[in-house]
Amino acid sequence: MKYLKILALFLFASMLFVACDGDNEDTVDINTPEEEEIVQHNSNPLISRGSGSSDGLDLGCFSIKFPFEMVDEEGTTYTFSSEDDFNLLLDEEVLIIDFVYPVDVIDSDGNESSAADAEELGELFASCVPQGGWEDDTFPAYSVGDENSCYDLSYPITLEDVDGDQVSVENEEELVAAIAEELYFFVFPIDLVNDEGETVSVANTDEMFEALFSCNEWDYADTTVFDWENEFEYLGCLRITFPLTVELADGTSVTVNDHMELCDLMITGEISGFGFPLNVLEDDGSLTVIDNEEELEEALEACEDFWEPPVYEDDFLSLLILLEGALGDEFGIDPCYDINYPISITLGDDSTVTFQSDEEVENYFVDPASQEELFESSLVYPVSVTYRSDNSTATFNNLDEMLPGIFENCTF
Repeated sequence: MKYLKILALFLFASMLFVACDGDNEDTVDINTPEEEEIVQHNSNPLISRGSGSSDGLDLGCFSIKFPFEMVDEEGTTYTFSSEDDFNLLLDEEVLIIDFVYPVDVIDSDGNESSAADAEELGELFASCVPQGGWEDDTFPAYSVGDENSCYDLSYPITLEDVDGDQVSVENEEELVAAIAEELYFFVFPIDLVNDEGETVSVANTDEMFEALFSCNEWDYADTTVFDWENEFEYLGCLRITFPLTVELADGTSVTVNDHMELCDLMITGEISGFGFPLNVLEDDGSLTVIDNEEELEEALEACEDFWEPPVYEDDFLSLLILLEGALGDEFGIDPCYDINYPISITLGDDSTVTFQSDEEVENYFVDPASQEELFESSLVYPVSVTYRSDNSTATFNNLDEMLPGIFENCTF
């Protein structure tokens, strides 16, 4: 019989979840005769999902602590007290099939516990919160429940592997078994149930983050403030510097060393506020120190002022704004609609000028004789545009209606 060497089992593995700043990853392809031997002997699949570390066998959000024992197909046990012990079996033909229970585990916060059997170990592994691997339409599957959220998964759910193959999961036991075998993603929509028994339907990754963030007792736990797509490095327009201190819901304070640790706390709903002072970076690279909650609110309000479209008086600038969405590059943005002519402007002497096309407006702007009149002109409402993306029509009755129509639909 052909056997696997023990070191190969640990080299096979890449983690189920990648870092917050990483791309989607899957376990290394080990579709070999040796893998078939493992399946035939009912090997614990988590053996090939871990990697050696100085603390023990790293399985994501926790490690199996040294020393621990493993057993081969013949019932022989092997003790591992350090990474060096993995090398002792390099020249041995050994097929390791499981751990010897109970095993002691330690999580990323240094908390220790134990797993009494393979089922408990699998449950721990399945509850590890993903640290990346998400995109607009993908979110790595894990066991959402009391241990890591204020929500529980509502079954059945559908999972999808990296090849696009789907599997239906009817309960947590089936979810744990699936995740232990390989990397899966949630297939949306899925339902989450909160502590009051209310069901929240989640249609995509953004809504998934919004639901998970809501478990935090924190005003800023919102995807409009904390954008998961920017790797948790920004709060609004403020770039956070690490390390920083956050207050937890249980009243304790912890130091967060990087955005990976911050995303863990955000997803598990543990944050109640920032500890101050908080250091943030401005666009020019300068450092700003925020000393309290009031200063933070002012800084975030400044972010909103920065990103909101400017407010103009309803004068000739209204015509310029209208033209920006139609002429695009000539006025600094991509065109997103066509103006439905005719349109008119009223001059300072109360006379009216009517335009039948973009070309007529442009010619009027470049004519020196008309430029002085433009500064005293006002756009005549209503005006109508047709959006190029879906051929829908919008009518603007004033500048307040026009600004959102342009800034929400055109690409700058």
